Amino acid sequence: MSKKPSNVRFFFQVADLGIELKNPQLRDGARALLSLVPPDVETVQRLTALFHNRPAPNQDKDAQVPAASPQGTSPEDSAPPAPSTVTTPALIPPPTVENIFFAASPSEVLYNLEVRFDSQVWN
Repeated sequence: MSKKPSNVRFFFQVADLGIELKNPQLRDGARALLSLVPPDVETVQRLTALFHNRPAPNQDKDAQVPAASPQGTSPEDSAPPAPSTVTTPALIPPPTVENIFFAASPSEVLYNLEVRFDSQVWN
């Protein structure tokens, strides 16, 4: 379950729904389930990257565009360009304190704080 970030996000939504509906059983149940499973792999990677000054996977890939060659008179200059080597950045923004600990979801913020202080993450 912790290997798929979508599972963790689902429980954030359930816990947040419990907050909106003023239903502590729903909120606490979703948070309890999150605390029973190992930390989400993506969250661990982002926290590790943020606090250990290492880029998270797919976070350090800037767009790589081949350098333009100078125009000459050779026949290769009129050939169609080679396929682009542009790498798309990850859909997840680079980890910052703001987007990890000031997220829109209160359940996600709590989860990130709990994972951050979990001793298993930093061993």
